[in-house]
Amino acid sequence: MDFSTDTFSRSQGRELLTSVLVPRPVVWISTVERDGTENYNLAPFSSIAPVCNQPPLISFCCNRRMDGTEKNTARNVKQSGEFVVNTVSPAFLEQVCSSAEEFETEADRFGHVGLLPGQCKMVKAPRVTEALASLECVLFKCVELGEGDGRTDLFIGRIVYVHLSDARNTGRRSATRRQVPLLAALDLDWYLLQGEAVFRPQAQRPSNGK
Repeated sequence: MDFSTDTFSRSQGRELLTSVLVPRPVVWISTVERDGTENYNLAPFSSIAPVCNQPPLISFCCNRRMDGTEKNTARNVKQSGEFVVNTVSPAFLEQVCSSAEEFETEADRFGHVGLLPGQCKMVKAPRVTEALASLECVLFKCVELGEGDGRTDLFIGRIVYVHLSDARNTGRRSATRRQVPLLAALDLDWYLLQGEAVFRPQAQRPSNGK
């Protein structure tokens, strides 16, 4: 089958990318508001990708809402200039799906999904204490891409501090190479758990975060 993408809608583009580029690691991006309240935000993403080795740069994309407004994660990163990437084990699939739901900005996302926010060393945004690894990042560059209701913000962050759980903390070199199961996304409604595909409802999709 061959076809052109010239007339693709937002949903068609998403279906293409999420079905061809698999598996995609699922992470939590944690941020903090800077409106005087410093509320914590937590959202799942599967648009994460490495960018550069020196300095260590990592990227993720945060789609706009259908009305064109920014989601909480994008707004927080732009205002605070920082974020934390938290890798997820398969045991947290239910919490990942739950954290993909829409909340008011003042909602306690950590408490809602039963996670503990941990203090970071270099940034004010919290980390997920239960994560296999947490990467503290400062914003390196933000680029707005796309058009119409398909607009997205590409964030590139510089990793400034790393937290490793006991499952990965087995030495500086081996820690990053050890094979530890991670949660991964397959297509729009499927996830990879311990080598098996698991279906979850369409309403809970962590591919573009909150």
